[in-house]
Amino acid sequence: MLTMDSKTNQQIAHNLALEGMEVSQKQQRLILEAINSNKEITNELIRKIAAK
Repeated sequence: MLTMDSKTNQQIAHNLALEGMEVSQKQQRLILEAINSNKEITNELIRKIAAK
């Protein structure tokens, strides 16, 4: 299970920042919930959450 402090979560936030998208902690939690719920995770889903 991924957490807010996990290396994977930090990498996702870093990658989004490289694309010019800063994500709040709330957005990071939504991304983690999607990943941890075993939903199909795509870059588009992550970008959609980050764009909120």
